[in-house]
Amino acid sequence: MRRPNLDARRAALTAATGTALLLSVPAAAVYARQAEPQQTLPPPPATPIPPAGSQQAGPPPAGSVSPVTPGRNLDAPVGPDGKPIVLTPGQSTAVPPREPGTPPGDDPKTLYIESADGLRVSPENQDVVIGEGNVRLRYNGYRVFCDRATFDMQKRVATFESRVEMNTGVQTVYADFVSLNLRTRDFLSRNARTIVMPEVAGPTGLLEPLLLSAETIERKGTDIVATAGFLTTCDFPLPHYRVGFGKATIIPNKRIIVRGATIYQYDRRVIQVGRFEIPIRDEIRYNYLPQVGRTQEEGFFIKNALGYTLGDEFPGVFRLDMMQKKGVGIGADQAYKFGETAAGTILLYGLQDQGRNVSNVNARLNHLQRFGEVDLSISSDLQNNSYLAGQQNSRTQNTTLTATRDIGPSSTTITYNLGGSDYTGSRSRSNAYGITQVQRVRRDFTVTMRYNSTDQDNESLGTDGALLSSSGRQEQTGDLRAAGRLGIFDVDLNANKVFGSRLTGSSGGGGYFSGTERLPELTLATDSQRLGGFLREVPTRFLLGLGYFIENPNNITTGRALFQTDVNPRPFSLTRGGGLSLTFGGGFRQYLYDSTDAAQYILSSSTQLRQRLGRDSSLNFSYNYLRPYGGAPLDFRLDSFGSANSLGANLTVNSYRVRLSLLTGYDIQRAQQDLDPLIPKNPWQNLALQLGLRPSDVFQTRFTASYNINSDRLIDLTNRSRVRAPGGFSLDTSVRYNPDTRKFSQINGALETPLPKDFYLLLLAGYNGTSNRFDYRQIALTKSLHDYEVTFGYIDQPFGGYRAERGFTFSVRLKAFPAAMQNTTGQFGTALDTGLGEVF
Repeated sequence: MRRPNLDARRAALTAATGTALLLSVPAAAVYARQAEPQQTLPPPPATPIPPAGSQQAGPPPAGSVSPVTPGRNLDAPVGPDGKPIVLTPGQSTAVPPREPGTPPGDDPKTLYIESADGLRVSPENQDVVIGEGNVRLRYNGYRVFCDRATFDMQKRVATFESRVEMNTGVQTVYADFVSLNLRTRDFLSRNARTIVMPEVAGPTGLLEPLLLSAETIERKGTDIVATAGFLTTCDFPLPHYRVGFGKATIIPNKRIIVRGATIYQYDRRVIQVGRFEIPIRDEIRYNYLPQVGRTQEEGFFIKNALGYTLGDEFPGVFRLDMMQKKGVGIGADQAYKFGETAAGTILLYGLQDQGRNVSNVNARLNHLQRFGEVDLSISSDLQNNSYLAGQQNSRTQNTTLTATRDIGPSSTTITYNLGGSDYTGSRSRSNAYGITQVQRVRRDFTVTMRYNSTDQDNESLGTDGALLSSSGRQEQTGDLRAAGRLGIFDVDLNANKVFGSRLTGSSGGGGYFSGTERLPELTLATDSQRLGGFLREVPTRFLLGLGYFIENPNNITTGRALFQTDVNPRPFSLTRGGGLSLTFGGGFRQYLYDSTDAAQYILSSSTQLRQRLGRDSSLNFSYNYLRPYGGAPLDFRLDSFGSANSLGANLTVNSYRVRLSLLTGYDIQRAQQDLDPLIPKNPWQNLALQLGLRPSDVFQTRFTASYNINSDRLIDLTNRSRVRAPGGFSLDTSVRYNPDTRKFSQINGALETPLPKDFYLLLLAGYNGTSNRFDYRQIALTKSLHDYEVTFGYIDQPFGGYRAERGFTFSVRLKAFPAAMQNTTGQFGTALDTGLGEVF
């Protein structure tokens, strides 16, 4: 089993490599409940699937085909012209879709007989055609080989007997008897064996093929149902493990349900369970086998997740966690679905935390409901004294209700949120609601209206629970926006109003700045391409605006007119061939106010001179300018602008083996400012160097340095290196050096490599040179066996005493089945990489 590279694994929480215990361990019995009445099954045959190639399909003969008409007896395997014989059952109401593997010229509702030793029409029923002796046929992507085939063209049912091999395009079934419904392509096989490939189970289902043998194997729609048989993912002649069952159902992209199960290790019966499930992507993701380990927070632990179903639409998970320092945690994740109008999940978990002597209750509800044309969603989360929270003695609750109605061009959404939290010494409450109406007037014009209300309260409490102080905020706002295109203009009409805005509580009431009200503002925008004429040669954007504005709490009111034009950046070649080019962009904005005779205009420009040094290399000089002239009314915050006047330079060299970047800048505005003589102006930006080298496909490295030109000193040095060797060896290192302290302030490393005898090692470590200690050390050692992986993980993350984490985990993963990722490197955060980004 080939390992993914280091980057892909680390993106999945690096060392989260496994979450299952071996089925042969009695304690690992999955999803057991009271056994259903069943007959004890004998051990399965050693080889449930015949070797590949026992029967091979040859290409169909080329050319046209001749139909077989009812009442005609045929003794030859092909028609008189030597071409395959065609059976076309009676007309159907709908033509079946063409399935993968169907030859291009085939009709998906026609059955093609490629060969048979004998072919005849039944004398008892003229609609029944019988083929005997080495029958080969195809139908809508199916290919079948058997000793005898019967076709009922009236019922549109085909049956195959004796040495049947039916290939559906994605699955091959070997059986003594198969009945195929030509309308639905469903089938029933007896004394059957098959291999369920991963693609049959869904895009994120099985990771390896599932070997299935049973008295009957049936396909109903997309589901596969088997009775009285065995399943395994081990392809050894004598499998390491296998599961005997009374009934097994494979629901693609969801789960495998096994009833009346007996688990074998080789030929030895290990345990018998009434029912268990294996997830192959469900609404609830969980690990179907226990995990064991030890952490500082929990002590030694065993965590179990046992799957169950109350019905096909009611899968669930029962959780049982036994922790040395915490006690016993019990919970359930219950999914549900009622027809096509309601679905959701309910999660409950309770723990009497004996370490802190508090009750820990966590609950979560997610519900979707349809009432006619209205979709309603409810999301609610409660955490009470969770030891995984930022503050352990805390209670948080948050509930959100959303109702949406979409009809044609009209959409209405109503939301309501209620939240609250209680921490040691503080308490907060909040509720908010909003209404949004979106109306599409025409294809390119939309009107949106919103109303929002918010009420928040925060309280500070003494050690005895007495109220010390309180603060809060209340606000109600509404806004209207109509936007779209009319002729050559983009039209935008904005209006918003603050209906209420004040601070509450013992800290004092009153208003506060709650944004700028537009009552209203209208803008028209266009460009030189729409205006045409001589302006078409210069890519320019124009904007006209007119509005009335209010800013609280000081009640600053003004009318304002705006004219703005911006020239989009466009390169101009200065030399033949474009090696030297100049790119210019700039803008002009004029603001006129009806109060205090205020006015201001703003000039801006962005210019770049670029000399190309090669296909991907260049030397660039840039100049940026922004300056307002005049001014807005006093304390009018909407039109407050800064200023800039700076030069920049950068050199970039790019090739497959080398990447170089060198850049700096000079702040002209800062250099011209009149500052206190004792305060340095420091107009130069730091000179930044980045050099990447790739001497081979195995090794890459990158150096970065930062040099302060103003103080003439080196301020930072870093290096990251990456090794990707054949065979799966991966090594990342990062080093940061502080010239001021003359110490390596941080050294990080990540190693992932295969070891002899199918072992695999992952190491993550980070050393802090300032505190002279390791910030984290993580190890994951995995032993890969034929069907499963055993992983031992260890972590040591001191975190300065806050949420320190030190402990180990032990888990096993069956390779064939997906499992939810378990963080084997700590519950409160883990290193994902060396922290300095990519090399190339």
